[in-house]
Amino acid sequence: MAAVRNIFTDVRVQQVLEQTARWRKVVRQQDITLVKHGSTVGDALCKLSAAEVLSAPIIRHFGTDDAASEKLGRQDHKRYAVIGCADVNSILLALLQAIDDEDATIFLHTRESMTCAETNDLALKLNTVADTFFRKPIMDISPSDDGGVLYTSDLQANLLTLVSDIFLYPKNKSRSVHRLAVFDQNGEVCNMLSQSDVLRYIYLHRDKLYALAFETVERLHLATSPVATAYSSLPTVLAFKRLFDEEVSALAIVDEGDGHLIGNLSVSDLRGISPAVFGCLALPIAEFWKRKCDEGIFRERLPGGSHATTHSDKSKEVDAKENVEYHELPSSFHASCENISIHPLTCTPDSSLESVMRMIVENQIHRVYVIDNGYKPVGVVTITDILWALSGHTEECNAYDKFEAPPDEAPSAAAYSGPVVDSGLK
Repeated sequence: MAAVRNIFTDVRVQQVLEQTARWRKVVRQQDITLVKHGSTVGDALCKLSAAEVLSAPIIRHFGTDDAASEKLGRQDHKRYAVIGCADVNSILLALLQAIDDEDATIFLHTRESMTCAETNDLALKLNTVADTFFRKPIMDISPSDDGGVLYTSDLQANLLTLVSDIFLYPKNKSRSVHRLAVFDQNGEVCNMLSQSDVLRYIYLHRDKLYALAFETVERLHLATSPVATAYSSLPTVLAFKRLFDEEVSALAIVDEGDGHLIGNLSVSDLRGISPAVFGCLALPIAEFWKRKCDEGIFRERLPGGSHATTHSDKSKEVDAKENVEYHELPSSFHASCENISIHPLTCTPDSSLESVMRMIVENQIHRVYVIDNGYKPVGVVTITDILWALSGHTEECNAYDKFEAPPDEAPSAAAYSGPVVDSGLK
């Protein structure tokens, strides 16, 4: 077998998991978040919001009901089953369907550019539907297929099996699994493993890719899918509806005049969102970004104000009109702030695989847009795309021999890269 494939056949899942644990210790990532199967949609979302994660396993304890389980310490109920995955993506999709079922005219009458009054009215309608929706049991939401499980016996499988048979199963990039819950011998979830973790491992050991690391995005056919776009004046809720309708993971936000790439919108923009502020999705994308960056809207009630009183925080009801303070922004709006999807990282068709991986790993993002000479998006490279190619699912990367180079002759990937994310690894 070609030497470049050794990183997939010789590396065990346990090695990736151990490196991931060390990396999480460095970045002080929080403990694993679990959602009980008796939770409401609102309570599940509040738990995701508090942990600032996009998904968490839904668990059911063996031999106990929810009331009893609440009174038991962690050591008293060491065994449970993961019966699903609560994630913001599925919750938002179900909410959009609930809105459509409640009043099909909401989306029909929502224009791509609205006045302040129309925006505030839409926010009130969103909150009205959301109040009922968030009281539903989380198990009433169609289960997400974005999660999976690993057991102790799986940890000696090689990386190729992990990527090809689990993350990319059933060999469909558009429906791939992005994260896995790892069970220990006591039947408890002891860790989480994601596609991002796998790519980080590959990047930190990129010398094993040899010449393949320096092949271009274009030659490897990493960005052949068309890019879904939207203008920054589009109401955010419509943008997410378009995202689901077109079955893409993100929208490239472009300037209405010249088509330049100015931002990226994905479910990651909803990290930390709580039921109290779902009305903010009525805002134009540009205003949504600005308020999230400048005002921390996910920790306030804006606009529309009310939310279901069944949630754990049980905030007091506030007159919705007092919370609506939307003002239009100029079409040329630009902003830059930490942890916000404005000014996305980009590459060109001539960029190397190594440089794209570096941007993704060092910035902890999920995609890099490919732009032309006019700064217009012509493609997008995702973590799934890279794993799909490297695991041999494309003819370009499957012909490993043409990218092989003896270790003493191969270019050093480290010589071309920035600082290593996990400085504790050699």
